[in-house]
Amino acid sequence: MLANSSAQLSEYDSSPGQLELESTMRNLSFNIVSQYLSMYYICIPIEIIAILTTFAGFLSVITDRKLRCKKTFLIIAVLLFGFFASAFGSLTSIVILLINLKLYGHVVVSNRTCFAISQPYSFGFSLVSDAGFALAVDRSLAIVLPVWYNKEYKEWMLQIQFLIMLAHYGIWTVIASVRLHDRLLPICTPASDNTNTVQVAQMAVKSSLLALTVLVYLVLIIWVKRKLYAVKDNAQLYSKRQRQLKSRLLSTLMICVLIHVATVCAGAIIGCFVMSQVDPSKAMSIAKFGIVTETSGPLNAAFLYARTKELQVSLFNSFSRIARLFGVKMATKVMPTTTHSFGTRCAGSLTEH
Repeated sequence: MLANSSAQLSEYDSSPGQLELESTMRNLSFNIVSQYLSMYYICIPIEIIAILTTFAGFLSVITDRKLRCKKTFLIIAVLLFGFFASAFGSLTSIVILLINLKLYGHVVVSNRTCFAISQPYSFGFSLVSDAGFALAVDRSLAIVLPVWYNKEYKEWMLQIQFLIMLAHYGIWTVIASVRLHDRLLPICTPASDNTNTVQVAQMAVKSSLLALTVLVYLVLIIWVKRKLYAVKDNAQLYSKRQRQLKSRLLSTLMICVLIHVATVCAGAIIGCFVMSQVDPSKAMSIAKFGIVTETSGPLNAAFLYARTKELQVSLFNSFSRIARLFGVKMATKVMPTTTHSFGTRCAGSLTEH
């Protein structure tokens, strides 16, 4: 990734006119990055916060045996890992850009190199979209078909969903890489090259998937509210029905999706303006507002922590284990048993939460 950009440029040296064009691109690249250098330094702490919060949530699920036994939390772990991967990819691209600027005085790259640099971010974004939809399907099955979900929804079905997520990303990536045109870019961003129709189509598919996810949650919310409204006069039955329908978890996941959709929509609008600009300087002046998209991961993680007792307890216990390594004793919390119910993939009866 850190290959000498000057060496990349030398591949295109064929005429004085070409050399002059490359020199102009280097100067343009330097001017663009220098003008908005502060934006990149602001992004670094935001990305670090996103990496720490999302990876902590991911680890709290996969290191806790009880949470690993619950299909819903496994999908939540994939969702958090997707946010982690996108934040890590974004931070990596910023670091590469700053190192190239320091070493070579410009950040000109070929679009193939830019495509490779952008893959961790693209992988994370793809996982978030797919895992968000998988969570919507998971909640639909748990609420509408609870008996089938608890008894017939097998682990291999969940594994197939994860394989589909990986295949979705892999197929799109291979097709997009094959259709790349060999040319230089003054700067590498996820929206640097709008000539690849496959990438444009991939973004359209992801946006459609997010829209479908929101629609599924809206239908579920309405369905649950109608079920609860039918027993609103009986407090005991109302409380029991709430637990059966997992309404708190449903509303939590719905708000998480809306947070992500809001940031994606803001990023899409900004991206449209950026890609419509012919002047790269004007494009970057608009692109600086795209920093709002980087807040989706930490906001989702924070909201999940605040609303899900199981994650709170698991995270606290993880910190307790780390503290004990340094000789600090902390009490271990017991997993709550009165919040929601989830189908388990482990042997034995279903655990009620």
